[in-house]
Amino acid sequence: MRVEAELVETASAPKSFEEQFKNPQFVEVNGAKVKIVDLVPEKPISQIPIIFAPGWSETTTTYKNSLKHIYREGYRVISFDHPRRGSTAAQMPGVPEVEAKKVQNLQAVLKHKNITQADFIGHSEGALHVAVAATEDPT
Repeated sequence: MRVEAELVETASAPKSFEEQFKNPQFVEVNGAKVKIVDLVPEKPISQIPIIFAPGWSETTTTYKNSLKHIYREGYRVISFDHPRRGSTAAQMPGVPEVEAKKVQNLQAVLKHKNITQADFIGHSEGALHVAVAATEDPT
C-alpha cells in the first residue's frame, strides 16, 4: 500500500508555473489554432478560475508577469493568444468580423476548458471581448 500511495503522490505532483507556461494547449477555432495557458497553483484558494483576456495584439508572453502574480496569489489563471492569421468568424449581428473572431476565441477557450463559471480580467480590447461574450451567452 505504501508504494501505491507514493506513486499516486508522485504522479499528481503539481508542475511549476514555468513548466505549465511552457506547455500550452491548443484548440482549433474557425480554422486557426488558439494557444491556451492554464496555470494551476499547488493549492488554489478558489475553485473559480480567472480568465485573462488579452488586449489588441498582445500575447500570453506579454502578460507573463501579470499571470505569474495571479498564480502566486493562489488563483488558477487561464489566458490565450489570438491567432494572427487563418481564421474566419461566424457572423455576430452588430459585431465587426475582427472582433467576432476574438469573441469566438474566448468562447472556444471556455468550452475547451469546460469552464462554466469564472472571473474575468479583460485588458484593453480584451474587456470588449469579455463583454460581448457575456452578452452572447450570459450563462
